[in-house]
Amino acid sequence: MKKSGLIALLVLIWQTAITAAPKKTVLIVPDCITTGINLSTAQACSSFVRTIMLKDGRFSVVERKYMLSILQEHQLQMTGLTDASNRKMLGKILAADKFFVAFVNRVGGISMVEAEESFLVKLEFIDLETGEIEIGEAETVAGVANILPTVEKLAKKVQLNLPVFSSILAVNDGRIYLSSGLKQGIKEGFKYKVRAQTKIIKNQQGKIVFRKKEVIGSLKMTAVNADDAEGDFSATGDFKPVEKTEIELLRLEN
Repeated sequence: MKKSGLIALLVLIWQTAITAAPKKTVLIVPDCITTGINLSTAQACSSFVRTIMLKDGRFSVVERKYMLSILQEHQLQMTGLTDASNRKMLGKILAADKFFVAFVNRVGGISMVEAEESFLVKLEFIDLETGEIEIGEAETVAGVANILPTVEKLAKKVQLNLPVFSSILAVNDGRIYLSSGLKQGIKEGFKYKVRAQTKIIKNQQGKIVFRKKEVIGSLKMTAVNADDAEGDFSATGDFKPVEKTEIELLRLEN
């Protein structure tokens, strides 16, 4: 191959990789919603979750100060975010995709011995478009001292099972080639539920007023590299994935 031809091929590969690179998911992590613990402990809980997600290359976390300014502007409190409609409104304002919230609530009465007090620690990872709780983890702990380690443990557990977003590079005879790989959390040999946007409705001005996401099949990963992967696809309906389709992978138990 001539040098000029080789350079042109390398440029084409580089441009394709840039175009196919999956966008980061915009994530809202509100302050911990709680009863029975002090403000500093509650803020530490949410700080743990934010730090873990910031280190995950798949997510862009909305800054806390910006989120608080938007809440103030719309006269909302953190506790108001337990309401699905408020979460969805905030998601649209911040152009966010997901919502990851920690709840810590006292179970039973107050004890003179701190270690005897019980708290329910619960984490929920929520899709802002559908309102669906995609992943939830909960654990009851004894004593305030065990709250933060439990939040950290559960957050990392949720992280391992978070959805992976990717674009389809190609579809060939039941095999799908993805623009995401090890760096985005895909593992060889794992099986995933595949969800895609199957319907869009626009108004007369061309603005999208309705989106429908559905599970379109399952994908068993057969080969995974740093930034791309391939697997065997099994459809569950009539929707057929094609090149450039944006999909969401949710891990299934093998």
